[in-house]
Amino acid sequence: MGCTFQNIATITPPATKGMGINAFDARFTVDELCLSSIYPCTSVISSTFKNLNYGVYLQCSNAADANARICNAVFDNNFRGVFLRSANNSIITNNSFYVGANVFEITPVPFEHKAYGLYMESSTGFTVENNSFEASQNSWYGVVVNNLGKGNNRLYRNQFNGFKIATLSMGQNGFLQTGLQFKCNQYGKVGLTDIGISSGNIAYYQGYCSNDKRTPSLPGGTMQLSFINTNLNTKFITTNIAFV
Repeated sequence: MGCTFQNIATITPPATKGMGINAFDARFTVDELCLSSIYPCTSVISSTFKNLNYGVYLQCSNAADANARICNAVFDNNFRGVFLRSANNSIITNNSFYVGANVFEITPVPFEHKAYGLYMESSTGFTVENNSFEASQNSWYGVVVNNLGKGNNRLYRNQFNGFKIATLSMGQNGFLQTGLQFKCNQYGKVGLTDIGISSGNIAYYQGYCSNDKRTPSLPGGTMQLSFINTNLNTKFITTNIAFV
C-alpha cells in the first residue's frame, strides 16, 4: 500500500532495470495508502512503479487462488507495465499507465521490442476497468490479450491515447456468442487501429455504439474495429512478437 518501486539509474538498458514485483503462484494486492482517519479517505499515497523493465510480473501454474489485485496505482515510464499469465480473477482498476518507449535491438539481428501497459495470457474472470493508458512517442500497445479462452470477459471503460494499436487480441479469446468484449472504452490519437485482432477470435456480439443518454449501459463513442492479417501486415504485427 502506497509503495514506490523505482529504478533511479540514468542510463540503463530496459532488460537490466528490474521488476517492481516478480511473483509466481502468488496472490497479492497493490493499492493506495490512506493517510486520513475518515471515510471516504481525503489524503492518499498511490503505489508507483517507475523506470522499470516490468512493473508487475506474475506467472501462475493455474493455481485457483493465485492472482493480483492492482488498483489506484501509477505506472510511469516502464518498458512493460503489468504481465499476467494464468492469473484468473485478477482485478486491474483505476490505474494510470504512462507506457515507456519501444526498445530497438541491433544485434544479433535488428528487432524492435514493443512496449505495453498490460498483457494478459491464459487468464479469465478478470476485471479490467477505469484505467488510463497513455503512450510515449513510440509506444505500440496499451493492452494485449492472448488465449484467454472462451469465457465471457471484457475490457470496460478504459481510456487509450497515442498508441499505434491501443488494444490487441491474439489467439482464442472467444467462441461464437461467448468471449472477450470491448465495452465503453475511449480511444484517442491512435495511429493504426483502436482494436486489432492478429489471430483467433473474440465474442461475436460486441454491442453497438449509442450517444443516447437514455441508454447509458450501451457502448459509448466511436469504436474502430480492425481485423489484422498477420501475413499481409507483418510490418505491424508478426507471428514472432515477443511480449514476455
